[in-house]
Amino acid sequence: MPCAMVSLLVAAAIAAAPPVRVEIVAKDRVMTGLYKVYGSPREFPDQWLAAAVCTHQGKENVRGFQVRFRIADHTPWSEWSRAQDCEPGRELAVPYHPLFDGDIINLQSSTPVQLDVEWKYRGSSGWVLDDATQRITLLGGREFVFSSVEAGRWTFKEAFSNAPFLAAWVSRDDPVIKQYASLVSRRAGGVAAIQGIEGGLETLRASYELMLLNDFVYKSPVGLQDTRLSFDSKLVQNLKYPRDVLRDKSGTCIELAILHAAIAHQLGIDCKLALVEGHCFPIFELREGEGEDGKTLRVPLEATGIRGGLRGQGVTRVGFDAAVGMARETEEAAKKDGAFIEVDVAAEWGRGVSSPELPPLPTDILERWGIRLQGVPGVTLPELGSGPAKEDRSGFGGRWEGIVEGRFGEPDKASYHATLGITVLRGARYRIAATFTPKDGGPTIQEDLVGEDQDGQLVFQGTKRAKRLADGETSELAPGRGAATVKDGRLVGKYGADGEGFSSFALERK
Repeated sequence: MPCAMVSLLVAAAIAAAPPVRVEIVAKDRVMTGLYKVYGSPREFPDQWLAAAVCTHQGKENVRGFQVRFRIADHTPWSEWSRAQDCEPGRELAVPYHPLFDGDIINLQSSTPVQLDVEWKYRGSSGWVLDDATQRITLLGGREFVFSSVEAGRWTFKEAFSNAPFLAAWVSRDDPVIKQYASLVSRRAGGVAAIQGIEGGLETLRASYELMLLNDFVYKSPVGLQDTRLSFDSKLVQNLKYPRDVLRDKSGTCIELAILHAAIAHQLGIDCKLALVEGHCFPIFELREGEGEDGKTLRVPLEATGIRGGLRGQGVTRVGFDAAVGMARETEEAAKKDGAFIEVDVAAEWGRGVSSPELPPLPTDILERWGIRLQGVPGVTLPELGSGPAKEDRSGFGGRWEGIVEGRFGEPDKASYHATLGITVLRGARYRIAATFTPKDGGPTIQEDLVGEDQDGQLVFQGTKRAKRLADGETSELAPGRGAATVKDGRLVGKYGADGEGFSSFALERK
């Protein structure tokens, strides 16, 4: 069995009964943060907490062998296991998959508890009932054991045999993470990461820079003898959940990676956790298009690039692009050495690795923790990043709505309700997502455009325009183009397409 075990041999010597030996084997350390995994025998049959092993050395069959378990003060008695017969010379094992209450993760540190076991069977002289107790250790709700393989001369993968269960620490549906992801989207100018690679990069940059602006810091784990490592796989490590990292504005490498993975999930970006010797970092996968024309970009990120935050502590924090470059070098070196493990968070969730239930927090908790869109007052990031900082001097960014006249492939012009989402990019550039809904009913028009601030004028050109028909199909149209300025709080300009003519518009900011 692939985990460290402690064993208690219990001999049941009953007069006139077959000689039966029942051995209780149990995990020596139970990760309570994985209580949902332990309680899922169908998905994780090998993740039992304990087992009763019946060895029968007599001459007559043991009939109806059954076992039940409980952990004193933490779980009720389990149901009696299914009755089974054990033939002479054979061994019969009954595993225990406990059903913990969600409050079990509130344990703050390792806690010795008593495992109670009862078993019964029918011998030649009637029913036999016996029991045993054993001490096991429940780890704190945030403590993680990297390997369940017996300590010794581990291979790299054996040292991280529990790595897939890190997915349980990546909070999947925590409202606090959703709130932070909303701030990220606002900082990215409303761009949707799922719209393409460029939008995904802007979103990842915004997430990383929001941490820089709010003075997040990398914190080395305590108790490590080797200062070159961020954690030691041979030790039990206390791992914060993503909301804890937000609260403290600090985390170890693995805690920051887990936080980034949780945020990425809320933003529609796939993320993996990369484990190398003594270090962990996230790898994002951005996609654009489908099928043979689809593209994928892997973006590793050195999450510890935030370093010592605003105070520095002797080490200067780095920008998003530099952090990506650092992670790429780490990944390449680790793969050459064969010391590299990648945990696909979404795949592990699909396999059944579930996050524990966390208590609700106030809706304004990020504000209480001092996490704001603008960050710490007076802090800017002009020196970070590879290109010009995102600026919107002319005020084009945001959401605009109003009436636009257009033909959109029809013989006559009609009135459409226009909604424009303008995302601020770097270098005075913009991305525009436009929706035109006919006032009198009919197909909706959707268009993607790119724009540039040319001396206070937004000059834009469509890249893709389509008419969505009633049956769900789409009809491609020639993209439009135009120009606009912000005047008296409104976006004023002209829009149209060759062969359709151009019309003036004035949209209100929403």
